[in-house]
Amino acid sequence: MNKGNSALKMILTLVVIAAVIALAMSYVNRLTAPIIEQNAKDKLNQSLSEVLKADEYTVLSENDEAVVYGAIKEGQQIGVCVVNSAKGYGGDIKVMSGILNDGTVSKIEILEMSETPGLGANAGNEKFKAQYEGKSENIGVSKTNPGKTDILAISGATITSKAVTEAVNDAIVIAKQWGDK
Repeated sequence: MNKGNSALKMILTLVVIAAVIALAMSYVNRLTAPIIEQNAKDKLNQSLSEVLKADEYTVLSENDEAVVYGAIKEGQQIGVCVVNSAKGYGGDIKVMSGILNDGTVSKIEILEMSETPGLGANAGNEKFKAQYEGKSENIGVSKTNPGKTDILAISGATITSKAVTEAVNDAIVIAKQWGDK
């Protein structure tokens, strides 16, 4: 009988501990949720202003494929920022592309990726991202000697380079629908 009471006490103790921990986690989640949400908004706004400088940004379209923001400067739309993704080596790569009204890329930002450190993760480096600036339509990827419309692939990370380029090319196509609205 003593062993039964001991087991019951242990079970009740574990249940009480689990309940207290669950309540504490719920409380912490309620406290931190608004901060996390604000941090996400701040990061989005910072990325928007980095890829295409404007006075304000408005959501023009949002679906499973992409989110399109109109970039307004001095009352005129100067272009759009497109957030979309493509499949890289380590998973989806989420890219924000600033596309001017003339269809050229102003700048890109990598928002999320889980590529291999030291290889595909180098897609976040400024030197790689800067290759897209001023390019438009059908950007290609070259392992050596890129042409005028190509970017130089990251050594050892061609899949990542192609994924980022696919996302940017798709963003250019999407931007054509929303340019100068």
